Amino acid sequence: MAELPKTTPECQSLLRIVLKGANANIFDEGSREAARVALQRLYKKRCTKSLEYVVEKFCGSNILDTFRVELCKTATEYLKKLS
Repeated sequence: MAELPKTTPECQSLLRIVLKGANANIFDEGSREAARVALQRLYKKRCTKSLEYVVEKFCGSNILDTFRVELCKTATEYLKKLS
């Protein structure tokens, strides 16, 4: 895995939650929901480096992994709103 972006400890913590949810078992809805909430908090906290990392990591990944595609689309949308 690529090194996490240098950002605030809170943004890094939220990013780790997103990554954990993205790598969770398909039936682990709790981790996936935590990832969705953490992604939204990255947006609210204006953690652009972390959002860019999510886009870089998950956009273009396997389109059959619908959760990663969802994370990609959501992070892209949040970045557009912040720019």
